[in-house]
Amino acid sequence: MKIEGYIAENGAIIVPALLIIQELGIAQEMTLELDTGAEATVISEGDARKLGLDYSKLEKGGPALGIGGMAQTYVVKGAALSFISDGWLIVKTMERLEVLKHEVEDPVLQKALQTLPSLLGRDVLGRKFVITSDGKKVSIEL
Repeated sequence: MKIEGYIAENGAIIVPALLIIQELGIAQEMTLELDTGAEATVISEGDARKLGLDYSKLEKGGPALGIGGMAQTYVVKGAALSFISDGWLIVKTMERLEVLKHEVEDPVLQKALQTLPSLLGRDVLGRKFVITSDGKKVSIEL
């Protein structure tokens, strides 16, 4: 299976996806930043707002530590991510998709945290993958 993406101006590998959460009536396009160091795929707080996710409808998970500092996770079960692969749409069903929420009172920091990307982690990538690029386009062979 091959997932297609591109290299952003800042050098990040970006993967377009369609997030589907049937239980919540969500089917929306989004982008994920490839993070080979991330154990799990996570939806950032900023993207959660754009998607209209209601944290009160999600199961509370545990704490998470990352670039944005400490965050509370919330869990979506049975979500799916769809990717483009050689002109075809492939679907990865997620047993567990984590959504981040930072408990920050400082409005400047809160605004900055809203700009953090959602991450495509090793739960989707698996243990064996190959990343190739022509400098603009990226292909991730799973």
